[in-house]
Amino acid sequence: MYTDEIDEVEKQFHSDLLTNHELANKLGVHDETVRIWRRTGRIPFLRLSERKYKYELHKVVRALQYGN
Repeated sequence: MYTDEIDEVEKQFHSDLLTNHELANKLGVHDETVRIWRRTGRIPFLRLSERKYKYELHKVVRALQYGN
């Protein structure tokens, strides 16, 4: 049972993470804009591999609003 609970939490965590394209769609900007923001440090991100990044929408919105 414990393993099932961990799997569920992990699944929920990953479902809250957005791809570059998903984030761009939610914010109404082009995919390249999100990449530029990431490269310049304007928005927070999680690096999952050398070429795979994920974003938490609430943290990105906060960073864009307040520069944090």
